[in-house]
Amino acid sequence: MAQDLTTAQAGGSSGSDLFKSAQQTGGGRAFQSIAQSIAISIQDAVDNLRNVETISTTATGVAMAQLLATKDEKYVMVIQQAQTIMTNAINNYKAVGDAAGSVLGQFTSKMGGA
Repeated sequence: MAQDLTTAQAGGSSGSDLFKSAQQTGGGRAFQSIAQSIAISIQDAVDNLRNVETISTTATGVAMAQLLATKDEKYVMVIQQAQTIMTNAINNYKAVGDAAGSVLGQFTSKMGGA
């Protein structure tokens, strides 16, 4: 580090320039780490949405078949519940996306627009 400082000073850079450069490098790495964590969170939310959609669609199909076969109204409730579960999964996905955008936005504003 001392040699870097001496070399930088010989080249016309000051210690504060080196510090600023180190801050920017560290900030860039932190930004990359946060961005990767956010991407993983969003990917998990997409996986959840896909899984819930599969379950909801399957439950709706089975309930619809039973409703048509038996005319039993209890299957209407199952279909409605499946639709509610899907709506909740969509809202969860949106909440994760909004939170991710907020976290990234807060970080970039503190970093001066990384």
